[in-house]
Amino acid sequence: MSIAEHLLKEGCAVRAYDPEALDAATQTLPDLTPCQDAYDAAHNVDAIVLATEWNEFRYLDFTRLATTVNIPIFIDLRNVYDPERMADSGFQYISVGRPPVGMITEFHQRPHDSLTSKESPDKPDDTFT
Repeated sequence: MSIAEHLLKEGCAVRAYDPEALDAATQTLPDLTPCQDAYDAAHNVDAIVLATEWNEFRYLDFTRLATTVNIPIFIDLRNVYDPERMADSGFQYISVGRPPVGMITEFHQRPHDSLTSKESPDKPDDTFT
């Protein structure tokens, strides 16, 4: 939870899903956006952060995920996935103790429909899951 807490303090919007700890997390971090599942959490985000090892996260549909994210960046803090599989799925994949793969050289911002108090026109929306 310290990752989400830090990101929120930095002004990021954080969408989160955890099958067991979500209720406790939203009580501790009221600015956290709770989601129904991993795909809901990935909706319109600029990066996905996997910070838990629940089995349901081991079998994600990356074709489906790729259609929901703004930028296909996957940060795997548990080394759940094979780096080459992730690169083949079109994701920039960053894991612990291994070199990143699928490096994106250019980011394409989607225009924001409206700006919230956490966003500014000069700074992209930094949203993490």
